[in-house]
Amino acid sequence: MLPEIERRRAGLDLHREAWIYVSEANEDVEGASLFLTSEPAIGAISKAFLERVKAALLQRLTKRRRGVVNRT
Repeated sequence: MLPEIERRRAGLDLHREAWIYVSEANEDVEGASLFLTSEPAIGAISKAFLERVKAALLQRLTKRRRGVVNRT
């Protein structure tokens, strides 16, 4: 679950749980994406927390070959 401080930084509702799943990753190509926009970001997540998420995702992906989903 996303810690409260990260939900605050991201501008998320503090009264609702927020999760980051590391069981799969989306592959999204800038320019061909249906999901990336040029709108300004609402908030941000700390680099330190993203590094923890990245490490967990890489660990999971090295154990299993599958898990990357092409979204474009």
